[in-house]
Amino acid sequence: MIRLKNMPHMLWIAGLALIAACSDGGGEERPGPQQTALSIVWTPEAPAAGQSVRFSLGGDVSNVRSVLWMFGDGKTSSAAAGGEVDHAYAAAGDYTVKAAVTPVAGSMSELSRSISVSDTEAAMVVSNDFPACREEVVFSLNRMTGVTGVSWDFGDGSERRQTASASETLTHSYAEEGRYTVRAEVAYADGGTETLMRQIEAAGLSLSWACRNFDPSKMWIMAHRGNTKNGYELPPNSMAAFRRCVELGCVEFIETDVQITKDGEVICLHDNYLSRFTDYNDYASGKGLVADFTLEELGRFRLKTTDGKVSDQKIPTLEEVLMEFRGKVWFNLDKCMESDVSIEKVYDVVERCGCLDRVQFYISDDTDRADWLSR
Repeated sequence: MIRLKNMPHMLWIAGLALIAACSDGGGEERPGPQQTALSIVWTPEAPAAGQSVRFSLGGDVSNVRSVLWMFGDGKTSSAAAGGEVDHAYAAAGDYTVKAAVTPVAGSMSELSRSISVSDTEAAMVVSNDFPACREEVVFSLNRMTGVTGVSWDFGDGSERRQTASASETLTHSYAEEGRYTVRAEVAYADGGTETLMRQIEAAGLSLSWACRNFDPSKMWIMAHRGNTKNGYELPPNSMAAFRRCVELGCVEFIETDVQITKDGEVICLHDNYLSRFTDYNDYASGKGLVADFTLEELGRFRLKTTDGKVSDQKIPTLEEVLMEFRGKVWFNLDKCMESDVSIEKVYDVVERCGCLDRVQFYISDDTDRADWLSR
């Protein structure tokens, strides 16, 4: 048997040719049968989510005993002989399909190929439905086959723009606050057309744009923990204090602090313990670490003012704060450098609330977190 490294199907061919030559009794050597290299094929060629896809092996399958299929979405299936099998993907995306092929003779080999699964319905993809004015918003369509062009109308009177495919992206920003209807007129190869629509609401000003165009003759004012009257009237880091800052209209920034609860929720509280700024010690002794309590359990405690008076204010989540005040004020998120604060969880909340261009992440000199945020 001749061994050809990394070519298992050729191993079987070489072995067969050698046996045929020996069995001829020393006569003229006859070459063995030629085998076509195996490959992964499927139909339909451009499947959609939920659609049944028939996978099989292309090439000469006469030496295939069985195939183990791995579809890239965590599902597997076994097939005999020719290796045909049906599978449907639950969600759109790019997957790597693998086939572990066991031959009748020779060594097992593994084939792989990438497959793109499109959404079942056309849809517009927008990086932020609630952007700040001057924020760069990215528009595209979900993966769709047969698209020959898209005409975009961003609803603000700007010139229409064209893309040649569904996957091509466009960047647009809104100069003024308002609610806009974005329309994408999609043309298909079969002559059909479709109009997709999406509502976009722009409010406030892009922080990155404002930094690039900062007027050095002016000054930005930041309310530390949302304090008014140094936290003696309303408790620091409370919704009531944040509202007062916005109502007064004299601050551009509110500084608040982030902590992570036992169940992974991001809250706004200066300390990573409860005793100083809540009435925790009315119920228990010690400091009461935030990380030891779920968000639901923290709901029983009330925030205190700077001089220790218990208020009716609960500890707010970062999501509650950002959703109420986005477009009205920028935020500086402190404590993002602390070891018990997950920058990934904080970032996820900010992104989900559409506020990535409305906040600063305070990370001190933690270069690893700075590198992570800059990716």
